[in-house]
Amino acid sequence: MKRKGLVAMNSMIGLQRLACALLAVSLILSVGCDAHPTGQVSGQVMYNGSPVTDCVINLFLKEKGAGATATLDSGGKFTFPDPLELGTYIVFITPTPPVAGAPGTKPTKPTTPRIPKKTSDASTSDTKLVVKAGKNDVVIELKD
Repeated sequence: MKRKGLVAMNSMIGLQRLACALLAVSLILSVGCDAHPTGQVSGQVMYNGSPVTDCVINLFLKEKGAGATATLDSGGKFTFPDPLELGTYIVFITPTPPVAGAPGTKPTKPTTPRIPKKTSDASTSDTKLVVKAGKNDVVIELKD
């Protein structure tokens, strides 16, 4: 009888150790999930006092090779749907891509944005956006 009691006690201690180990691993993994703070970004793009419309705003975080895009609406407003890593991004604007029409019709032509040429390419744009933790509601003014 004593032997059965010892086996049961050893099994119980083994289960407790296993439970503690699993708890420790899950805590470590859950802490690692929030290791990189992010920012939500929305706002408006302006040029010469007017909204830049019907284009795409592109952000490029050169140090990490990360980027994101969002569509500018008719008021020049945008919202990036996913949180972005913190850092200083290069901002550049590109035309909205053409949309395919019904079979047998021509796709729409991309618009030619009226913006400084340098802001249409990541390698020449000097427009920057600093993404901070939390909500970032910004107005981006393109300059000649």
